[in-house]
Amino acid sequence: MRRLLLSSIFVLLGLFALCAGVACGAGSGGEGRGPDAPETEPAGGSRGEEGVREAAGGETAAASEPILDEKWYEDSDGNYVPDFIEVANGFDPEKNDCAPEECPGAAEGIDFYTQPRNALLILDSSGSMAADDGTGRTKMQAAKEALLRYSGVSPVLFETGFMVFGHEGDATEAGRPESCEAGGEVLSPIGEVDSSSFEETISRFEPAGWTPIEGALNEAGRAFSGKEGEINRVILVSDGIETCGGDPVAAAEGLRRSGIELTIDVVGFGVPDDETEQLRDIATAGGGEYFDAKTGADLDRYFRQQAEALSETWDAFACELRNGFHDTICDQNQCNDATAFRIPDEQRKYEYDSPEYRALQDLSNRISAGLEERQRARDEASARANELFDQHQRLQEEYTSAFREVYGGA
Repeated sequence: MRRLLLSSIFVLLGLFALCAGVACGAGSGGEGRGPDAPETEPAGGSRGEEGVREAAGGETAAASEPILDEKWYEDSDGNYVPDFIEVANGFDPEKNDCAPEECPGAAEGIDFYTQPRNALLILDSSGSMAADDGTGRTKMQAAKEALLRYSGVSPVLFETGFMVFGHEGDATEAGRPESCEAGGEVLSPIGEVDSSSFEETISRFEPAGWTPIEGALNEAGRAFSGKEGEINRVILVSDGIETCGGDPVAAAEGLRRSGIELTIDVVGFGVPDDETEQLRDIATAGGGEYFDAKTGADLDRYFRQQAEALSETWDAFACELRNGFHDTICDQNQCNDATAFRIPDEQRKYEYDSPEYRALQDLSNRISAGLEERQRARDEASARANELFDQHQRLQEEYTSAFREVYGGA
């Protein structure tokens, strides 16, 4: 249905463009550009009043008197349509009335479809994850269940990998060196997480040792090697602060300065209020956000929200499509009124091929050329939008199916 709607929009755009070309090209009452009228160049940007004066046969290098009344040379927004015509049609000549609406997140939305997307899930497996999550399960059980559900959706959105830390050694002083030196271990390289095998992956470890967050983040940097210029994201889940003497905040800052486009989000799972500061600082240093999950239900809700966040990307993308349609129609309306009505009406006051007549015809040609150049740019954007929509539709169908299967609704 969406594909049919979009196709209809682009057909309409084509028809409007064709009609505009006929109307604008007709210029003065259907006579078009006179046989002796000079060729015009496409208007490539805002030229303002000075450009319109030149286009309409205005003052010459010898500073002669303008041929037409001064109002025909006033063009504040540089689209070649005189200000008084825009005012008569309810437009504001001081701004671009055809400017697109604001689309929050539009840049991210377009990037989402045009750039590779990678995510690394990092889970704390230190000894404290054996504690109760408030529902009779251990924190580890709750975290694994939440991650297992998310693994049914995440690979649709990102090339997803998985890392664990704190899984070596034990929580005693004797086990601390082994646990801290192990740092983080990538159990599934980026792109290899999928719901069919992930359950086996997360069954390989249980709560064990200490909390080497710095070591995990350093290993994360290596996991993203070769993915510079792509969209990269880390989601780190931990129930406590660094306990191996490292500086995870500095590690997060270092990753952001490493040349890898990377965002680090941190989920504190059952973290005491007096220990959340460091985890919040890691998220801030990593350009991401901190989420406080008090219980296993909170953690599951967080991952569901991550899956639902794609709808915002789609909304931004749809906003961009609407902008293209609105911009085209608005621009054509301004052009048509000037070239098909206002200028021909003024030309009838003068003899054919008189200086005034030719000056008005030159102005009409300039307005039409400017519209045609802007329309060519829109046509190219529309072709790209069509490609992106195909990609969007495939992704949305796959995502919706996965989301319903995992979370029971969309």
